Amino acid sequence: MCTSDADCRPSPKQRRRARRRRRKSTSWATTTLLSLVLMFFNPRSISNKIDVVKNSMSNKGVVYAGISESRTYNDGPALSDAKYRWDAGKEGEPKVGVGPTRGMGALIDRTMLKASIMETGTYTMWHRVETAPPSEGSPTIPLFIGVGYFPDAQDSKGHVKANKELLACLRKYRDLGHVVFGGDLNAHTGLNNDETPLDAAGLMLLELSLIHI
Repeated sequence: MCTSDADCRPSPKQRRRARRRRRKSTSWATTTLLSLVLMFFNPRSISNKIDVVKNSMSNKGVVYAGISESRTYNDGPALSDAKYRWDAGKEGEPKVGVGPTRGMGALIDRTMLKASIMETGTYTMWHRVETAPPSEGSPTIPLFIGVGYFPDAQDSKGHVKANKELLACLRKYRDLGHVVFGGDLNAHTGLNNDETPLDAAGLMLLELSLIHI
């Protein structure tokens, strides 16, 4: 993580790579992303809300729902059906009297999206989504979608590990295609009209965004 303003500034090499990415045509990416409806949220257990979630996805045309704090454990067959497939990421084993804890995963409309799991880490989970080629005869450009669930905001050591994992994945997948990431990161950055004060977890996330640019 950054220890000073100077450490947070992108290096010349990082700036050159960013300029090269910006110079690439964005029309295909814009069209592709606008044709997909994704959502990310924390239901604090999806098992007892699965019908509500599926109905909401159907009504809004959502093809991918990234779920943080799913509180599931080996529930794929029960949560999946002919239209939707539940892919579990890192899950917390059930505790006596409490049931499954934490966890993350994705609910995917299998009739609309061809998605395969790339990796499941401790704090993030990634899918590769196949897309149509930009033009006839062109190679396809995959879309990588990640969902994350980070430790509590007070767990500084946990956030260091989570941000390290996220940064490694962002660097890996941005060189292979387009990337979308969302989830419950338990961090307050003061952005998007968030009135909660900036915290240490939010500062780490902001520093990561500077490194990733």
